[in-house]
Amino acid sequence: MNHVATQAGLSQRLNHVECVYRPGERDVAYALFDLMGFKTFDYMDGEVYVAAVDPPTFRDEDNDNYVAGRVVRPEQWAFDQALEKALKEEPLASAFAKQQEMLAATPQWGMHFGFRLNSPADWEAAVARIRDVDNHPSPLRGRVRLLKAMRPGDPDQPFNIYQAFLWTDVIASGSLAFGQRIELSTFIR
Repeated sequence: MNHVATQAGLSQRLNHVECVYRPGERDVAYALFDLMGFKTFDYMDGEVYVAAVDPPTFRDEDNDNYVAGRVVRPEQWAFDQALEKALKEEPLASAFAKQQEMLAATPQWGMHFGFRLNSPADWEAAVARIRDVDNHPSPLRGRVRLLKAMRPGDPDQPFNIYQAFLWTDVIASGSLAFGQRIELSTFIR
């Protein structure tokens, strides 16, 4: 069944994901969203940035379909730094390592947000850019990695969907100590 609705006809919708970035790394956050094909710009007198998921259709007054970000607040930054240190020491280190191992194999089981690309060709291009990020001078070098890319028909892809998961420590919609997983997907139409 194909359900198509205009924004005006929707009673509810997810409007944004709020992320934080490390002090002094706004340009790195912009580079990350540029890599994924988002259009980034300053908002609210520069306090916040907006990364429009679909730049051609983004309309500021609709206030949806975007990722927002701001510098991490000092209280969260202090907590994240303490948490990052604690994750390297027992008793958390081994439990965290096992969780990271599981998420490397099955990133779809962990906390993430996702966005859909228009076509398999757009998806393949985005995956190639992410896979290639360490091969070029970039502030993203070592800060973004492709965890997994699954195509319809792959042994580990039971669904008719292209899915890729990346990990980054540039932004997070939670604790920066954990980093952020982001899903890129598209369906065969």
